[in-house]
Amino acid sequence: MDTKAEKPYIPSIQQQAFFDFVEFGSGSCVLEAVAGAGKTTTPVQAIKRMRGNVAVVMFNKDAAADFKAKAKKAGVERQGLFISTCHGAGYSAWRRFDAKSDIQERKI
Repeated sequence: MDTKAEKPYIPSIQQQAFFDFVEFGSGSCVLEAVAGAGKTTTPVQAIKRMRGNVAVVMFNKDAAADFKAKAKKAGVERQGLFISTCHGAGYSAWRRFDAKSDIQERKI
């Protein structure tokens, strides 16, 4: 039987600095990274360290679906976590205000 052992996640110095900010910092933070530097892995791992409600807003459906899948694979499913597109987040907020609203997909 061939079982591939999951490697433990070991953050880089820069990722650890971001995690420290997430846990102990205040104010705003910008996470900037080059291709292959862990732009998805880092926020997924950071969510594990966050308290309270967390909203992750992605630009498009594919990015949101990819992030949700990676978060689920990493075991980051918890109460108060909201992952969506910008449009989906706005529509969800609107639905709380007007539950009867209806989307007509062919209308512009």
